[in-house]
Amino acid sequence: MAVVTQIIHLVPFFANGQATHIDAVLTLKAPNVKAGQVLYDYETAFGNVPAYKYGDMLVASDSSGPLPITIRPDENDTTVEHWCASRDTRGDVTLTLQPRPRDVDIKTPVGPRSDLRRDQGGLIGGVRSFLPRVDANGDTHRFIVEWDLSHAPAGTRAVWTYGEGPEPVVKEGHIGMLWNTVLMVGPINSSPPAFTDMPRGPEGECSTYWFGTLPPYLDAVKDFPRELFTFAAPFFEAEDGNYGVFIRKVVRGFGGTSFESSYVLEYSEDAETKSDCALVNLLAHEMVHTWARIGGEEDGSQNLWFLEGIAQFYCLYLPVRFGLRGVDYFVETLNGFLSAYYTNPKINISMDKAASTFWSDFYAESIPYMRGFVYLLLQDGLSAASRPPADARGNALDMIILDFGRRQKRGEEVKSKDWLEALYPWIGKERADGEYRNMLAGETIDLGGIATSWNTLGMPLKLERVEQEMFEVGFDRSSMDSRVVIGLRPGSRAELAGLRNGDKLIRTSSVWECRDRMDRNFWFVVERDGERVHGEFWPRSFQKASSFQCSLDV
Repeated sequence: MAVVTQIIHLVPFFANGQATHIDAVLTLKAPNVKAGQVLYDYETAFGNVPAYKYGDMLVASDSSGPLPITIRPDENDTTVEHWCASRDTRGDVTLTLQPRPRDVDIKTPVGPRSDLRRDQGGLIGGVRSFLPRVDANGDTHRFIVEWDLSHAPAGTRAVWTYGEGPEPVVKEGHIGMLWNTVLMVGPINSSPPAFTDMPRGPEGECSTYWFGTLPPYLDAVKDFPRELFTFAAPFFEAEDGNYGVFIRKVVRGFGGTSFESSYVLEYSEDAETKSDCALVNLLAHEMVHTWARIGGEEDGSQNLWFLEGIAQFYCLYLPVRFGLRGVDYFVETLNGFLSAYYTNPKINISMDKAASTFWSDFYAESIPYMRGFVYLLLQDGLSAASRPPADARGNALDMIILDFGRRQKRGEEVKSKDWLEALYPWIGKERADGEYRNMLAGETIDLGGIATSWNTLGMPLKLERVEQEMFEVGFDRSSMDSRVVIGLRPGSRAELAGLRNGDKLIRTSSVWECRDRMDRNFWFVVERDGERVHGEFWPRSFQKASSFQCSLDV
């Protein structure tokens, strides 16, 4: 198999001590591309987040001189364009790009944390939002990332997912090891203080990076990713080397997005103090994405139920298994997940519908996470109950996930059919197929069948059926982006608390935390007729749903 070598030379520029942009020079070693063939693919959007738009600003050359690039839209994917050579290439091809950070404000929709942004004097973003990927997915790739900091203030640091510059960092593997990673440059703080300060284990080292001063609630958990990585990397048989956690401050929002061997966590000035439990399950969730996953289907569906569900499953279990958190963390996290699933007013929409409205609907957004989790929790319980106590095969989900990881390292594709085939020996084909179809269709998942026999982590826990109020924000999701309340539901607690259509949203609390916490109120500050109005309500309807909750069985 051929090795495709690419040198990525990055030059950040600053004005008045603030990073303004990055110039990127990509050198592709002797690609030997014919006229009209694709040199690079470029993703123009990731979810609802646009990539940098180059238009006709592509400058390329090779041994024969200037190399005009033509852009061709993909025939099947509207978010991909192909950058093609206008003639046969000769020797190395150099592509010069000048991406700029995205301009954002309070109305910028929350989405994947992939865009290149300014942050407290520096720049941070996913490579996929401003650099193309080589059109050679089946080959092995050798990436050499190097920085030129000659235009940067003293003390500037430059970090890629796999290591810190400015000296070249070399990584060999699949195409995603560049395209789906993170870059950060500027006055970076980190834990440990410098990339080389900590001894590295065989799986590599985990470091956390940020600009400025972290709020106390984040500062308290900045070392948790490294603690978790110490156990999780060998558990998942990781071979990818170093791991990076990149924290950025944004105008609005709180959450994370996973990349190869890294993730971006973002917070805002207005973000409320988060509980240790909420932070740990988010930090663990994003790290699990690195190793526990399956590929998409031929029809384009991404199996979000698995990707998000398995990350929820392990972010619940692993901190307790590894001794990083105790039973209180497990119970609080599990109960939040169960409430979020069973009290969702759109619990019965199909997975396809949830995926298509993911970024535009408060309730659809959580479906892949919580339905996927409850489905996997059920399969875990069924598989455990199906084997006799003397059966030493171990935990079914662990064995399946580790097998998937080994197969993917060998270059195999793993999809939903592989999941089902792996599940058949544990619970039988008929039951596995039926549970899977029902989950995709949106049939409510009943944990009653495992509640009486449920035993997990050797802890004295029990699952019990309860009644809980349905989750109801009371206004349309688009209000959060337009910053004007629309779609106020008559008779909702939001209306009873004084919220009105047309109110201008100034500040609000986190819808996400209210969804996962039955005891959490939603507060708001709006502007109406030139005056500020404050209010608060319990984001629950007057209708109840059948749910499950976990407690200590004492």
